[in-house]
Amino acid sequence: MVRSKLLKLTPTEFENLIYDLMILNGLQNAVWRTPGADGGRDIEGQALSIDLSGNIEMQKWYVECKRYSKSIDWPTVYGKIAYADNHGADYLLLCTTTSYSPNCKTEISNWNRARRRPIVRVWDSVELERKISHESVLLIKYGLEFNDKIIESSIFSLTQFLTKVVQGLYGLLAIDPISSNFLMSIELSAALSELISVRTESAKLGDCGNWKKFRLDKDLYDWCNVDPLVSLSGADCHGLRALLASIRYFNRSDTIKILPADRTTIETAEDTVFYIQPSIDLSASAVTEAFRIISLWSNLEITADINQIKIILRQQ
Repeated sequence: MVRSKLLKLTPTEFENLIYDLMILNGLQNAVWRTPGADGGRDIEGQALSIDLSGNIEMQKWYVECKRYSKSIDWPTVYGKIAYADNHGADYLLLCTTTSYSPNCKTEISNWNRARRRPIVRVWDSVELERKISHESVLLIKYGLEFNDKIIESSIFSLTQFLTKVVQGLYGLLAIDPISSNFLMSIELSAALSELISVRTESAKLGDCGNWKKFRLDKDLYDWCNVDPLVSLSGADCHGLRALLASIRYFNRSDTIKILPADRTTIETAEDTVFYIQPSIDLSASAVTEAFRIISLWSNLEITADINQIKIILRQQ
């Protein structure tokens, strides 16, 4: 059932789904590399590997997204191997909605047996469906499956985050209920509650893709300063509000600036990129987890960039 619905996704929707799946599977510092030889987008990221001695190695992964109905042959895979090798990848992961030809499977085995780089890993339609079926957020977000149990499971992480913020509010209430920290916590609680509410309602209606677009005149917080060159009109309203409130909550800033990106630093002309200052230490697990949860329920991709937070408005 999931596979048949995967084939109905647009190529861009399928690529976005694979990106989200990689994040859920622990890929770090994920970025798009575009265009590929076939016009599609490649995902580049890093994964930690710990060997028996306790040595930690950071591996570079390239991920290919193939929404095909016919089996994939060896020449296609070999072309992707060459591309990944030219970019110094340690691993190449091929994710597809179909299968690999018998000859292709043999050649991949021969390649890996010869210990050549990059090492090739494959997720065919069966494995991909199994992976996605374990991620309720993706099932709901991409309209693959809907029932009350999956809906409840999909918003669990958001609800957990909200619960922690509310628990902190109780302590602040006893200490100083008129402090700026208290007000920031209230604001974040409201943003998260709103995000949970609208996502749950959309899921029950089977229409999670129809998200409200951000309006600068109505949806922007008064403590946000937006550069005139930045356009937020394509951003998901509730996701962006939750993100902005989270950033302010973690860095305790009175104001937040939203700045345009230098176009020369952007990988593709299609990317809508902006920066938020001041930045946050994204090495803190609570911060990275919060941003990961919000980005999964929005069309925003969040990464660290020296002294500021880099936001990519996802292609739809």
